[in-house]
Amino acid sequence: MIIIDPHSASPDEARANFLKAATESGFPSRSGHSGGYWAWIGQQLQPQFPETPAHAFSDAPFELDNNHGRLFGPYRHAGRYIFVGAVSREKVAPLSTPKHQYVSFNRGRDKFADALDAHSGFCRTGFVDLGNALVDHPDLTTGDHDGMAAVLTLRKP
Repeated sequence: MIIIDPHSASPDEARANFLKAATESGFPSRSGHSGGYWAWIGQQLQPQFPETPAHAFSDAPFELDNNHGRLFGPYRHAGRYIFVGAVSREKVAPLSTPKHQYVSFNRGRDKFADALDAHSGFCRTGFVDLGNALVDHPDLTTGDHDGMAAVLTLRKP
């Protein structure tokens, strides 16, 4: 995911805009997910957003099958605030180990992008080929990731 906010005047405003949009889209910040990750954006290390421990943006509680994502930023570039991240679909398998099992990066990404586009001020503006697609292979953990990042940009307020 690449989320672009060309309208905010500060990082705090960009965070507030995205948090509101995610919540309105059915992906509020929810507990029960691993957290504390970091991403390298530009020349800076960016913390996971939201910074609340064990939280991710999710369309259902962690006890249920859900799509959940971790975003990082905002990073200021060319007068815009940018978040990057990944969203995945997981299923709950209470009698298995692990109890939360990966299903799909593509499905999670598309569900999150569709929800933001339909229910918030962020609209889908394209895809970026990250050049990191991997063929589904039992020794790799990227599953069906096709290497494409959905790009969403905040419309004019």
